[in-house]
Amino acid sequence: MKDEKTIKVNGLEIRQHSIYKVINKPDKSAPDGFQREGSTKLPSYGVGNSSGCNFVENPITGTGVYDTGFYIDSPCYANLPKDEVKLKVELLQELIVKPYERFVGEEGILNHSNHKFWDSYTYRLEVDRPFRTDNPADLLDLFQSVLSFQLTPKTESKNPKFNRSQYLVEDISKAKTHTEETNNNFVTAIANFTKLYSSNKYLALRVLEYVGITGISETIEDSSLNSLLFSWLTTDESNPTKLNDTYKIASNPKKTNQIVLYSKLKELSRKGVVSNSTGEYYFGDTYLGADLKTAAENINSKADLKSIKNEIMEK
Repeated sequence: MKDEKTIKVNGLEIRQHSIYKVINKPDKSAPDGFQREGSTKLPSYGVGNSSGCNFVENPITGTGVYDTGFYIDSPCYANLPKDEVKLKVELLQELIVKPYERFVGEEGILNHSNHKFWDSYTYRLEVDRPFRTDNPADLLDLFQSVLSFQLTPKTESKNPKFNRSQYLVEDISKAKTHTEETNNNFVTAIANFTKLYSSNKYLALRVLEYVGITGISETIEDSSLNSLLFSWLTTDESNPTKLNDTYKIASNPKKTNQIVLYSKLKELSRKGVVSNSTGEYYFGDTYLGADLKTAAENINSKADLKSIKNEIMEK
C-alpha cells in the first residue's frame, strides 16, 4: 500500500505485513567449511546466538540505561537532530511499543527504565528464523537485533559497524522479486546477444568488448565465446543488465557506430594514434573525451567531430 508506514533502522527498512528471514553471513576469514556454506557460524540448523537490548553504561556514575530506541534520549540517537529523533520515536511508539503493550496486556512494559523486563529480555538469531512484522514480539526482536548491530541487513553486509554480527536478514518478498528480476535479466541478455550474433557477428563481438569482456577475436570459436560470455554474466549479477543496456545502444541506428567507435578507439589508443593526456583523450589536437566510451559517444553524436568519425571508421 502506498501509505503504509515503514520503520528504518541501521539500513533496514521494516515494512508492515511482511516476513523477514535470517540467512547466513559470508565471512572470508571463517574456516573453509563455513565459507563453502556462506557462513560465519557452524553450518547447521539449530545453531544460533541469543542476545538482548544494548545497555549503555556511564563510566563516571557507574550507572547506565537501556538503549531501546523507544525514547528521545536513547543513546543511539546522540548524533541526530532532535526534531528527527522525535518523529522516529513517535513512529516506533505507534508501530512497535503500543502494539506490543496490547499484545502482552501491560502498559509501559517497554519503558527503558523497566529493568525487570529488559534485564531478562532476549531474542534468538539462527538461520531461517522468520520475523513476521504483524507479530508484535517478532517485530520487537527484529528491531532490537538490527538496532544493536547483531543482525545485518543484507544491503549492509560490508558495513564495518556490523562486524560483530554473524547473520544477515532479508525481506523475503523483496528477495523473491530481486531473484526473479535477476533471472529475467540473465535470460534476456542471452536472447539479445544470440539474436545480434546471428544477424551481425562483427557488431556482437564489439558489444562484448564494450562491456569489458577480454579475449575476444574474430576467429574465436563459438564454444569458447559461449564460455566467456556465460562466465562474465555469472560473475556479477549486474552484468546481464550491462549487456542488455549495451544491446539497446547497438540496436539504435543512431547509436550503433558508438559501439564500433569504442573498439576502434581502443586499438588506436594502443597504437598511440589516439593519445591519453592526464586522463583525457585526443585525436591529434582535438579533444575527444575523458574516457574512451565518452569519446566514442562524442564522436558519434557531435557534428564538429564528423570528419574525425569518418576517418576513424575507415581505419
